[in-house]
Amino acid sequence: MFLIKKKLSAEELAKLPLNKKELKEGKSLLKGVRKFLRYNDDLITDEKREVIHEKREAFAEALAEPTSI
Repeated sequence: MFLIKKKLSAEELAKLPLNKKELKEGKSLLKGVRKFLRYNDDLITDEKREVIHEKREAFAEALAEPTSI
């Protein structure tokens, strides 16, 4: 009668393709990070800024891939 769906792990979810809503949300997150960095430019140390920039680039690359994040 009832279908019970198995909960997927984070690794299994990461392998699923993104839909339009999730892509839009990811792009909005990247935009928010860019705004955050501009707004707090004088408060963030260079080391932290580099770490944030590297993670932002990795996220943008993963977002560009069709099947993984």
